[in-house]
Amino acid sequence: MNAENIKTTQATEAAQATTRKAYTPMPSEMELVTVADLLDLDIAVPDYQRGYQWTKKQEDLLSDSLQRGIPVPPVIVARIHRPDGTAVLLLTDGLQRTTALRNITEACGTTDEGAAMMEKIYECRAWGLYIDCQ
Repeated sequence: MNAENIKTTQATEAAQATTRKAYTPMPSEMELVTVADLLDLDIAVPDYQRGYQWTKKQEDLLSDSLQRGIPVPPVIVARIHRPDGTAVLLLTDGLQRTTALRNITEACGTTDEGAAMMEKIYECRAWGLYIDCQ
């Protein structure tokens, strides 16, 4: 191995080490929570989120999926720490699903059938991903 190859190898190794050190994954935790727990969270909706777009049919399909135990995508929430030390939860993905869940549970009403459906949905487990932004 000549001196030029050694310099190139050392430079490549140094660049790779720098790249590896530069990437630090953000701390996050994935929690399995009930729909009831998810709806009880005090979550702020950032301005960049689009408004509610789902149709009644899409809400019904979500309700059906939950009642059948079909997995739904996670709801992603960022925990942002303010300078004063308090934290706020920002909904970064899942606005359509969480709004649909609120609409579904409110529409269940007080009938026995609606109450049974609401109880079944409330007990469903949903993935929630919390990203802690420091």
